[in-house]
Amino acid sequence: GLDLDVKADPQTGYFQAKLPFSGGGWCKWKINRAFVAVGYTDVSHLVKDAVPYGGPGLTAFINDAARTNYSEASETRALNTIDFSPVIYPVLKIVEGRPKRISLQGVVHLFPFRLKLTPGEEWKITFKPKLDETKMPKITVTDGKGEWVEYPDGHIETDTQMVDTRYIK
Repeated sequence: GLDLDVKADPQTGYFQAKLPFSGGGWCKWKINRAFVAVGYTDVSHLVKDAVPYGGPGLTAFINDAARTNYSEASETRALNTIDFSPVIYPVLKIVEGRPKRISLQGVVHLFPFRLKLTPGEEWKITFKPKLDETKMPKITVTDGKGEWVEYPDGHIETDTQMVDTRYIK
């Protein structure tokens, strides 16, 4: 895949990059899918001895690109522009014998879009998540005592490591 060096705009603070949708050379490639995701680089303000670990984003299947792991029904259709601003939360994961990890989570890991592009029009993907650090679910995995998710309001779901955003209140 193509990894871009994304830089922050000095005036807005937003990260932005121009993505080439086609290329020259002998293969005349065209891009068929784009991923945009966020994650922490430092989590010491949340938990001192934790390390950052992954985060959510979106997948844009461009024009007629084949999809994997998604059904057509799960895609949100977009014409030329995607503007996606989900609420995301930090999640603390404590696994016995391993470092504490903090990841970011939204409703799904990579939200699927079907992006139809019209030649001659401006094409744009905007991913602007709203981070809510006031609520942080905690996943605990033990040797012998089970696993569970504890939500900010005290609700506990046992026998799972999956965070359900419906319980984040």
